[in-house]
Amino acid sequence: MGDVGVLNGDASRPPAAPPPKEKKESESTSSKFVKVVDARFLEYDKPLTLAIVIGGLTLVVGIIVLVLQTSTSLFEVTTISASDTYPQYVGSMLMQWVWYDKTTGETTETEDSTETTVKTELCIDAIHMAVPSPNCQGTCTGTYQKAMRFWSAQAGQLGVAQLEVCWPGDQFMNGHMLDSSVQPAVWGATPNAQVTFPDGVTKAIPSIGLCSGVEAQYRVDRQVPDSANPGEMVSVSTTGGAAIRALSASELTEVTCSPNNNENGPIPWIVQYKQTITITSKIKPSLGDAIGIAFAYSTYIQVFFTALIVNVMLLGKCLKQIHGDGIDDSQELAEKVWDMMQGKGPSA
Repeated sequence: MGDVGVLNGDASRPPAAPPPKEKKESESTSSKFVKVVDARFLEYDKPLTLAIVIGGLTLVVGIIVLVLQTSTSLFEVTTISASDTYPQYVGSMLMQWVWYDKTTGETTETEDSTETTVKTELCIDAIHMAVPSPNCQGTCTGTYQKAMRFWSAQAGQLGVAQLEVCWPGDQFMNGHMLDSSVQPAVWGATPNAQVTFPDGVTKAIPSIGLCSGVEAQYRVDRQVPDSANPGEMVSVSTTGGAAIRALSASELTEVTCSPNNNENGPIPWIVQYKQTITITSKIKPSLGDAIGIAFAYSTYIQVFFTALIVNVMLLGKCLKQIHGDGIDDSQELAEKVWDMMQGKGPSA
């Protein structure tokens, strides 16, 4: 029975309380903030100061990078492509101006973050005129060796026009007005004079220049008496704009493209132009891309500020390392600088 009482007594005891649970030390808000910026700051005696200063500077510079992307052209990517063609236009001097005015120009279109500009330019490569050449003088009989096969009899009497290169003249290229109310027609003294085009619009006559390198090689011919064969003519060439302009007034008149005939009727010119179409595309980062690039640059920015501020504070004995290996971003900073020197920008 005694054993039973002992057993009963043991059964009446309350169960032993479980061992107390170890309380986890709660992490402060400041520690969480420091870890968000850089957990290594906790190895120093002023982690919050480092996090606020370095994180704040990184944020400010990152915002500046974002603003620069969206409001300036610093981060624009520009591509340029150009193509050349050589169209010919047949028409009077006035119609050459009209065609030039219609063809040249610049248009710009913007879609999303891409701006595309198309610029069309024209310059003179060569000008030809049809020069009449009589086949014979007086009454022509027999065959007409110089005549074209088509309508050979009439062509033999009238002659077949031939194409000759002529000098465009500074008045035409500089946009001077030709006064056709008098005979012979007289050039005005004002460059880029106002003229009413066939569509009724009054505007300045455009300047049309020779293409780059063409003037120095431009060649014209004129006929002069052949001293070795009296009564015959021989062709003499003049090359280069300076030499052509240095000709006498009568010689220059002979080699310059005639705008009108003797009755002030317009003469057609065959002008070969060099047409250059340049397409320029400027691509700006979209807002989403700009934010991503700003975040990517922030990595470089934070590494720089961390290395600078931590080392300056340590040297000035304003900061003390209390545990851990400390911060040494020199290797990481060197690698990032090397990447930028190699043209490897930050990746978002």
